[in-house]
Amino acid sequence: MKIGYTLSRMRLPALVDGDIVNLDLTTFHGQWTIFCVLSRLSLLEVCFLQQQAPPFIQQNATLAGFIPHAFPFHDGRIQAIRPLTLPFLANPLGKVSRAFGLVSPRDSDKCQSLIFDPQGTVRYHLIHELNGRGMAFVMEMLVQCQTPTVQRTPETSTFFAPHTVPLSLAT
Repeated sequence: MKIGYTLSRMRLPALVDGDIVNLDLTTFHGQWTIFCVLSRLSLLEVCFLQQQAPPFIQQNATLAGFIPHAFPFHDGRIQAIRPLTLPFLANPLGKVSRAFGLVSPRDSDKCQSLIFDPQGTVRYHLIHELNGRGMAFVMEMLVQCQTPTVQRTPETSTFFAPHTVPLSLAT
């Protein structure tokens, strides 16, 4: 996985609001985005991620499903889910998978999550179970990525702060 890789202008087939459209990856620029890279897409995965979307929305982030190896939208039950609040992207030619350096076994029960900052740069890559605990960890990492880092200098670090002895203890 290539941390620091930036989303480029690529169009992928996507399921958005129940319709199959071509979606440009740069659509996600300007917002925190999490791609949940799934080994398969069935009604179970769609319903689960649909339930997980609200906390990410509250954190000002977009959750999206990403299927790296096929065109998975043949199941009419998936398209019939209304309202479908998150996009599901397909990568039938594997261009994005190669660009990101993603390797995912097709029969794995694991999910890979990629966290992108508003500039479209990969900030974190995580492999986890597709369950509540795994998604809670993704949320923790999102919050950590969104938290600005403070540059430590000798003046701001308590380790380098000059040690003083309180006057009441000085003899």
